[in-house]
Amino acid sequence: MLEKARKLYPFRELKYLYSDAKKPEAVVIKVDDFLGLMETLQITSDKEFMRSIERGLRDIKKGRVRTHKEVFG
Repeated sequence: MLEKARKLYPFRELKYLYSDAKKPEAVVIKVDDFLGLMETLQITSDKEFMRSIERGLRDIKKGRVRTHKEVFG
């Protein structure tokens, strides 16, 4: 699970808290990293929004793009 989270959001600093048995029991991250991760999870859980991003990326690959000036004059 932590590896998946690291792929979604690049933590700047990550600390592990270990049990007496030397097993990681908890993770401490900076507040900004936590908020960024929550925002990333919220965005990636919105299926329609993710589909729109995928459509946009396909449009870019196929050259179906317009400049800011073309769109807004």
